[in-house]
Amino acid sequence: MKTKFTFLLASLLISLFIFQACSTKQRAKGSEDEIFVIADSMEFIQVEKDLQQTFGKIIYTPQPEELFKLQRKNINMLDRLKQRKNILIIAP
Repeated sequence: MKTKFTFLLASLLISLFIFQACSTKQRAKGSEDEIFVIADSMEFIQVEKDLQQTFGKIIYTPQPEELFKLQRKNINMLDRLKQRKNILIIAP
């Protein structure tokens, strides 16, 4: 009786673990080489050069191209950008 209960409990826990791994969460949208920077315009001006040095490095392929393209967005657009890839939020 005890072995049946243990087997049933183990089966239940394993099945819960397996079904938990299956997620219905939507995948993020957008291109891989794009970073949305959410920051105030004055703060962005202060850190733009550092961000370009870090994320805007040029890759020398047959055509030189940037590693990432930075796009500054206002904090009001955060709700629209929640489903996007590569979001960087800068705050004071």
